[in-house]
Amino acid sequence: MHAKNERGKRGKGDYTQVSGYIPKNLAIAFKTTCAARELTQSEALENLIGEWLEREGVDIEAFTPKQSQKET
Repeated sequence: MHAKNERGKRGKGDYTQVSGYIPKNLAIAFKTTCAARELTQSEALENLIGEWLEREGVDIEAFTPKQSQKET
């Protein structure tokens, strides 16, 4: 029997991790600001990346998998 995954989005198949290196002062400011606003870093990154892609003219929906026949 598998235990319930209590690690948030990590256990969800429609989420994936991204990573990169940024200057230390930017990382500290980002983490501190997220905590002060009671916002997870994942939520902030999702919003920021989504806004950036929109400004770049990327159709995010084009990257969304279509529902299979079994799901409809």
